[in-house]
Amino acid sequence: SYREGLPLSLLEGASMCRPLIAADTAGCRDVVAHGVNGFLCPEKDGEGLALAMEEFYHLSPAERLKMGREGRKIAAGHFSQEKIHAIYLKRINNYADGHAHTAGKGITDKTDR
Repeated sequence: SYREGLPLSLLEGASMCRPLIAADTAGCRDVVAHGVNGFLCPEKDGEGLALAMEEFYHLSPAERLKMGREGRKIAAGHFSQEKIHAIYLKRINNYADGHAHTAGKGITDKTDR
């Protein structure tokens, strides 16, 4: 999908050591490094997609395996469950801390009374 922020299907494929072919859009670029773990083709370009598929077809089994392993490294290094949870928790805490200080003034600060 062109509107999907971060395509889970790409993360799933990468985590299973599969080379990827995707449209060159923001979310896909986060997962696919062109020529490293897959191929990016121009958005909404059937001919570009066909060329990427042809390029993949001509890879040797060893090259496909290497691409797949690189994809797994990217998925595990940047998108692991632990890493994503840590990012969410940090953002939630930053948000909560910012609002706690602002919203708490006048209620908890005795100098305001």
